[in-house]
Amino acid sequence: MEILLWLVPAAVTTGLATLYVSWIGRERTEREPTEADHERFAAAITKPLPPRVQRTEQTRRAS
Repeated sequence: MEILLWLVPAAVTTGLATLYVSWIGRERTEREPTEADHERFAAAITKPLPPRVQRTEQTRRAS
């Protein structure tokens, strides 16, 4: 029986991995976006692009 002790770490690791994967893969409820979420998105989308990105975009448009 003592010879099977080397299986214990593998069994424990497999059990922990199974629990982790089942927890990560759980179904989550979706929440409705709040007014603050909409405002944060609007602020982010209207923020000007950095100069390097603007040059790249202008170059693409000219092509």
